[in-house]
Amino acid sequence: MERDVLKELVTVGSSALEGAVSHRALRHGIGAGAVVSTAAGVAIPTVIAWLAGIPIKPSAIGAAVGSLGSSLYDAIALRPTTFLAWGDSHGNQATHKKVIARMAKEPGADFAVFLGDAVDDPGGWRRNWDNVVGPLKNRMPIYMIRGNHDDREGYQRRARMPTPQAIRLRTGAVYTIGGPEDVPWVARHAMGVDGPIVLCLHRGPSAFVGESSGTAPAVHRWLAPLLMGRTAVVLCGDQHVFGVGFLGETSVVTAGIAGPKRYQCLPSLPADWACDNSVRGYLRVTVGDTVNVKLVEVGDVPVA
Repeated sequence: MERDVLKELVTVGSSALEGAVSHRALRHGIGAGAVVSTAAGVAIPTVIAWLAGIPIKPSAIGAAVGSLGSSLYDAIALRPTTFLAWGDSHGNQATHKKVIARMAKEPGADFAVFLGDAVDDPGGWRRNWDNVVGPLKNRMPIYMIRGNHDDREGYQRRARMPTPQAIRLRTGAVYTIGGPEDVPWVARHAMGVDGPIVLCLHRGPSAFVGESSGTAPAVHRWLAPLLMGRTAVVLCGDQHVFGVGFLGETSVVTAGIAGPKRYQCLPSLPADWACDNSVRGYLRVTVGDTVNVKLVEVGDVPVA
């Protein structure tokens, strides 16, 4: 079962959320399923298609094969990138296996991002990670973020692409962030990126909310200037619920739902956020000139 993440926002019916969308000139449509779109009237930057490592401009293709060439360029250069995101399996092999089996069947995904908390103790890596993620790892690269329950040694032995990482897309970029020490590098890199950016990290929106009282971890205070004025989405785990909301002009989706552990929606998330703590699954994220996020459910789980 798939659920459009935007519809989760619509069901909240919050005037605060609607006001944020209107104030920031962000447009979104239920039919299109866009969580965040470019500001109205902003042109998409010119994109160069890379074929066999050679940049080819639309004019060059058009001169060679006419209008068919231009259409081919548009199809290749502007094709959105799709990736998968999941987190918080917390050492539960049975539940995690079901999620991985479904993810491994995803058509058209280019890579996957794990949002942290693979295990509950250092002894759980072999059984609950090494013996589970093979079907997905054999199909696509996995970018791994260390959660607060993941021991450093176990993480370092398995994360072939540890944080921070910049994954450049056809338009925009995806970043993995492990902590505040990663953010200055990400901020410098993002200055040269046109298009939307997606930030993937472990700690969830409770830390964002705590920022107003000065209790937020440094990573979220660092993120504020990076997100300002950008079309951006933040994906995170940690909260063990599926939740969607706006913080300023940024959409935040929490999806630490790959295991059986669950929290209550309140106080895990702000009251005006959409929240569901009864599902398990993962996110399918498509990045083009907009960022489209869909929840793919793998089944219901009881609320602890």
